Amino acid sequence: MTEQGSNPSDPQGSNNENPWQQPQQPGNPGYGSAPYGSSGYGSAPYGSNPYQQTPPPGQPIQPVYSQGCLSAAWSDITATPGWGGKLCILGLLECVPILNFVVAGYGLRWSREVPFGVKAPMPNNYISGKNFELGFYQFLISLVFGLVSAAISGFLGFLPVLGGLIGLAVTFFASMFIELLSMRMAMMQSLGEGFSIGKAWTVMQRNWSSLLIIVLVPSLIVGLIVFVIAVIGVLLMGAGGVGAALTATSGTLAPAAAMALLSSFSLFFIIVLFVSAFCQGTVEILMLRATAHWVARYAPEWVNESWRAAGWRA
Repeated sequence: MTEQGSNPSDPQGSNNENPWQQPQQPGNPGYGSAPYGSSGYGSAPYGSNPYQQTPPPGQPIQPVYSQGCLSAAWSDITATPGWGGKLCILGLLECVPILNFVVAGYGLRWSREVPFGVKAPMPNNYISGKNFELGFYQFLISLVFGLVSAAISGFLGFLPVLGGLIGLAVTFFASMFIELLSMRMAMMQSLGEGFSIGKAWTVMQRNWSSLLIIVLVPSLIVGLIVFVIAVIGVLLMGAGGVGAALTATSGTLAPAAAMALLSSFSLFFIIVLFVSAFCQGTVEILMLRATAHWVARYAPEWVNESWRAAGWRA
């Protein structure tokens, strides 16, 4: 085998500005071929199949995974030493406009290793040119599919019920395409691959329900958390407002009560902003990592395509 390119798997993720590294095994090493502990934590075979079902004669064996894609992704996150602190840093970066592109890029660079059978902890390098580039590419993919989805939903808006249902379905499918094509873009290192709708549609049909769960469940959980925090905050501020109104009747204490109420509003706004950003950053990393597990299971041919795109040939 002759080397003509570089390794698209980038096992070290964003720890290295150069995403192309010398591969250990050119070609498709297969999902789960690298040892779980190759990066220094864990010892179980990565992606190993704990058991197989014996199919009827003439039918291929279908692998049975001990974890779903979301569970596997969350296990990868929590297996990283200091994972909570890393997610907090990513949450803070999510609060900064433009700079928040690096969060998506970070997730893409860390997650694209999975289809190549590599498993490493979350890297320490958060802000880099490559992370920003991949995050910006994902933003462009999201923008295009978001505009198309909004246009279709708006066009069908004149239908009272059916239009809303179709618009909701289109939004979900757009989100699935965004996640899947963003991962393909990261694997191929090409923005153009992020719009390979036909290839994404081909593999999506193999298990679209699992991909829908990856997109839907984390978003619902985050929405519920933010909603609960908002309700609690409104109740507390309402109680504070009543107290301030009662205190204001004394006259001299009215300015102090107003300042205290204003301070409580500001503090609550900061808390909600940080919690929302933390949840958004966590969900983004979780969804990208889960999508990488999905690609490893249902689109293994993308690995070979990525090797060829990098310049490897047999």
